[in-house]
Amino acid sequence: MRNPCSSAVTRRRARLWCSFLFVLGGALSLAGCGDDGPGAAAAGSFDGLAGREVVEAYRLGGPDAPEHVSFQSEPAIILDSAQNLYVLHSQQGRIAVLDAEGGLVRWIGGRGQGPGEFDMAVAMGFVGDTLWVRNSSAPRISRFLIDGTHVSTERTPFDYGYPMSWPQGVSGYLVGGRAWTDAHGLVAGQGGPVDLPVLVGDRQMASPDTLFTVSNPRGRLAGQAFAPFPQPPFVDVASDGTGILLGEWSDVTPGQLRLRFFGPDAAEIRSWSLAVPETAVPVSVRDSLISAGVAAVESMAVRLREVGIPEGSFRTTMSRSEVEEEVYLPGHYPPIRRVLVGVDGTTWIQRMDRLRPGPWVALDTNGRPLFQVTLPEGVTLRQASADAVWCTVRDELDVPHLVRWNLAEPAG
Repeated sequence: MRNPCSSAVTRRRARLWCSFLFVLGGALSLAGCGDDGPGAAAAGSFDGLAGREVVEAYRLGGPDAPEHVSFQSEPAIILDSAQNLYVLHSQQGRIAVLDAEGGLVRWIGGRGQGPGEFDMAVAMGFVGDTLWVRNSSAPRISRFLIDGTHVSTERTPFDYGYPMSWPQGVSGYLVGGRAWTDAHGLVAGQGGPVDLPVLVGDRQMASPDTLFTVSNPRGRLAGQAFAPFPQPPFVDVASDGTGILLGEWSDVTPGQLRLRFFGPDAAEIRSWSLAVPETAVPVSVRDSLISAGVAAVESMAVRLREVGIPEGSFRTTMSRSEVEEEVYLPGHYPPIRRVLVGVDGTTWIQRMDRLRPGPWVALDTNGRPLFQVTLPEGVTLRQASADAVWCTVRDELDVPHLVRWNLAEPAG
């Protein structure tokens, strides 16, 4: 769970994290570049996939943009059945509903602590034609009709069984009166990783089912955004509440990627296996990444002192063995970075080229690779279908924009 804040101190810290990521990127560049279950499809491959070109349909945002597309941070977005776009303005605690051309239809929600209001709106989705929106800090979820009418607000506190660094709550709703909790949050008072469950149950989380666990970093490097490799499992929840997608990859069997889709009742609906490249991480790269982690802790300590953060509240140094224990350093390069459930039933996978993000691959409902799409550098894919992708990107002034690209077969 992210809990951003608009205070001056937090903005300074955010700039420090961004500077840190730039330093990490430089370090990385120096380092060098069984039974598949019910409904399983035959193993596929990424080899020989055709590409799709992106054709810009609209670009929203910028310093002079109208209020409904003036973004303080890159927004979360979802689409309803009529292809209206719901854009989450987290700091304002409200959602802008846009038509197919990006024009404002209505606002939903607002900033506050009353029913249908949010201290910080952090996630949203649909159950049928009902929109749910999750609040941060005080765990609660509000529901709205698509015309903006407030239906209900429910407190959703939840206990993982660990002392957490902030209150945990249900992460979102699924169809059939169900809910899920993702493996978010940091366990307080301890170092090293801990396995937290992704759960599915009723909205009160009485006797929930564990779908899988995620190794959730508790260490200081994680708080400083040091993540050389994307760490499996890879998870995405369908924005229409129909299920949860899991991408599994193991360093033990590096040539295979398994995708599984679970329904709201925690039953596995379908699964696929894909052949992926096996590329070992050289010892020299691994050593360089550990060195980068040690340097990053020391560099961050200097920067935190410069902005007046109290000395005892952060780590000033870490040994190589501590860095190696805290961060994820597999023996092979993970083949993918993210998974995403498309709005039309497609499945999307972002490939990795060693340490660099690669193209997105679209799969059909049977898990067969259809085509791949290379997006411009710095773009974050938010929603996708076989015909279009909706993304966020920052301009040269670091101002967020929302872009829709239509997908077309290459000319000729």
